[in-house]
Amino acid sequence: MSQEQDTSPSSPGLVKGLLLLEQVAQAQHPLAFGELQQRSATAKSTLIRLLRVLQNEGWLQKEQQAYVPGPRLLALGQVADPLEQLRKAAEPELATLAEQSGNSTACFAIDGNENELLNKAMHPAAPSMREIGSRQQADPLSPWGWIMMQEASEEEREKFLAKAELSPKELQAWKQAEEDLEQRGWCLDDQIGIPLVCRMAVPLRQPGTNEIRGVLALGGNPLTMPESRREELGHMLLAAAERIQGAFGVQVG
Repeated sequence: MSQEQDTSPSSPGLVKGLLLLEQVAQAQHPLAFGELQQRSATAKSTLIRLLRVLQNEGWLQKEQQAYVPGPRLLALGQVADPLEQLRKAAEPELATLAEQSGNSTACFAIDGNENELLNKAMHPAAPSMREIGSRQQADPLSPWGWIMMQEASEEEREKFLAKAELSPKELQAWKQAEEDLEQRGWCLDDQIGIPLVCRMAVPLRQPGTNEIRGVLALGGNPLTMPESRREELGHMLLAAAERIQGAFGVQVG
């Protein structure tokens, strides 16, 4: 005769501790003892003991008589967050790339038809960039906008272009970007989007699905990004993107 598998918790204390961590992690505000007791339906003496252990081990911490995630729980959340992984992977590369290229650098995350600036490294000779954490719709006159639209269907791209009402010069820049992305792996905005501003970018793709997950970019001007240096800068950008790939688990191009 087959025996029924015992699915009852083998360690009720462990289960209750995990449930407490889940309650605190998902809460929109610090949880006082009484609220935690009510949510967890745990005896007072048991709850006191569990909270003491979780505090001592760094999973929870107490602020003004209420409980919030501790450093270990926060670190665990960051490991699970792909945007945080990408931001951390890009951070050292952005600083090095800015110094070596003489241009500002940035890493964007792609979310549908929006991009979020995750991190940047400014170079004094290059133009300023928008704030970290800011989100924008796909821009038809920026390299990251061109890259984002690579994921769109032909119909979606036609609608996007029609709405953008690009001039012949801007439309030619769009088509050139498509060719450059296919042949070189990077694309260039040579003062098309903003006068006296040059921008270059390369996509970051997810292995397996080949989905574009982010963009690594340079921002400068005709002096910091002259035509004679663009091939060199493109290869520098691709090499930096490859190293970010190794840390984040995405492929380039």
